[in-house]
Amino acid sequence: MRKENAAFLVLVLTSAIALLRDISVLFRYPVAVGLDGYYYVQQVNSVLGGGKLYYPTWAPLVIYFLAPLSRIAGVVPGIKIASLFFHLFLCLGVYAVVAEALGSRWFGVLAYGIAASSALHFYFVGEFLRETAALALLAWGCCSLLKAATGERRRRDWLLLSLLLFLAAFFSHISALLYLCLGVLLWCLLRVLICTASSRMARWLTFVSVLVLWSLPCLLANQRLLTLPEWLGSEFLPRPQSPIGGIGWAEKVVALVAVPTYAAISISRRTYLKNTAAFYTASISAIACAILTLNPFLNYSIGTVGLTGRLGNLVHLYVAVLIPAVISSFRQSKLSVAHSFAAIPVISLLALAALEPLPRGLRPDYLWDRQQLIVQLPRVRTCLEPHSIVLAPHGDQFVFTATLGVPSQWEWPSDAGRWRVLWFLRRVSGDLLNPSMTIVTGDERLANVLVKDGDLRIALKSFQTNQREYLFRNNPHLYAALHGISHAPFLVRHREL
Repeated sequence: MRKENAAFLVLVLTSAIALLRDISVLFRYPVAVGLDGYYYVQQVNSVLGGGKLYYPTWAPLVIYFLAPLSRIAGVVPGIKIASLFFHLFLCLGVYAVVAEALGSRWFGVLAYGIAASSALHFYFVGEFLRETAALALLAWGCCSLLKAATGERRRRDWLLLSLLLFLAAFFSHISALLYLCLGVLLWCLLRVLICTASSRMARWLTFVSVLVLWSLPCLLANQRLLTLPEWLGSEFLPRPQSPIGGIGWAEKVVALVAVPTYAAISISRRTYLKNTAAFYTASISAIACAILTLNPFLNYSIGTVGLTGRLGNLVHLYVAVLIPAVISSFRQSKLSVAHSFAAIPVISLLALAALEPLPRGLRPDYLWDRQQLIVQLPRVRTCLEPHSIVLAPHGDQFVFTATLGVPSQWEWPSDAGRWRVLWFLRRVSGDLLNPSMTIVTGDERLANVLVKDGDLRIALKSFQTNQREYLFRNNPHLYAALHGISHAPFLVRHREL
């Protein structure tokens, strides 16, 4: 009982420290954080003003949750408070799953600490608000399933609760369907493996099935029977490349060690013969980690707006489950001393992971620039004629719409004939400025400007090649529109230039 109370106190202390750190980051500036922060502001304003979503979506549950909270606390503070709540809910869900599966609150505390301390969690606090809510609901749905599987009382109630949580997750973010389908498929494969453990054919069938799932992106990229949508085709690679690098590299190194380690222990100790919650939880996490976050045939380089970029950012949650599972497996074997030595490099890598830089949408310079933009935008309202639309870099289009109420997007409109098109361009140097450009922020040396489409096209003809390339590097939405490129991954790849 004392150990359980101590674990609870450590959990509360860890939660408080993590929450204070996140509060200091989110409330540093009085503007919405994240590249898509003002997407939520505009959605909430639209719901509060007219009861309808400004941007239609199949998964509106989070937006309707934000609306009453924003009415009480204010739109921007309300969104930030909800973001903190969703992430706390997610980390507690990871704690609950691991503690229930491994039968130890201390393992749950360890999982919570990894999930809350990784720098990747800032993407879920500041960028992926709806997906964070969906993942939290999925985690608690899995915990309810574990309760139904391990307990004898109220099993039907736990199953019903898990179903409701999974439905809520789906209506929070469409990606929940992908995670659910993959989880069910892996559970079925593991169930077949357990039920036919004496059959060598069944073991090989399970292995081949996992291998096919892992190599499915390569198969889709190389096949010629179906034409994949442009946005989906850019997510898959016909040839392998290293999945480690860039965002979350330290967590991926840990996962690259933890996944085969757990697999080796499971095979050597034949844990697949045991129908236990720990085996299902750790095995599904290990296989899903290998398929979604350590897959050399997924194009993680396209960034966090792409599907694979978001999948890659889940690696710290898989590590949060796998590290306690591996330690638990070591403790149950004759390798109880080995895990102490193995913990040293793992702890070092996780410490490095916690020190990685903030996402771009949470960095102080980005938020300060956004604050200046919001202050100055009302001044240029007179430049907007009736039926105007502003083409802006990704993230800024939401700021224009939420601040001025003007339609704005990053791609060239399909019905451009009915609009007066204006461009919002960033980092325009003094030698490129001309009288047709209205400075929004900055000065004559370096400015962010608003310019009409016709005036810009005339100016582009007078620019030298190196000047046009400079402008395109800093405004990929301009390059994409002028060259007929119309899908988001291109912008993601060039956004950091």
